[in-house]
Amino acid sequence: KNSAAVAELTVGMLIAADRQIVSMTNDLRAGQWRKKHYAKCQGLNGRVYGVIGNGPIAQK
Repeated sequence: KNSAAVAELTVGMLIAADRQIVSMTNDLRAGQWRKKHYAKCQGLNGRVYGVIGNGPIAQK
């Protein structure tokens, strides 16, 4: 089953969103670096996240 892979991807997307990886990549490709903007990343440490669902993905 792919439920483990989907659950892992969900966590990866949370990290990517917090770290603004897409924005950073686009800026770097455009030759820009907004250090102060990207320093605002909070990180996931100490935060609580939940996946709501009854299926195999939420159970992972």
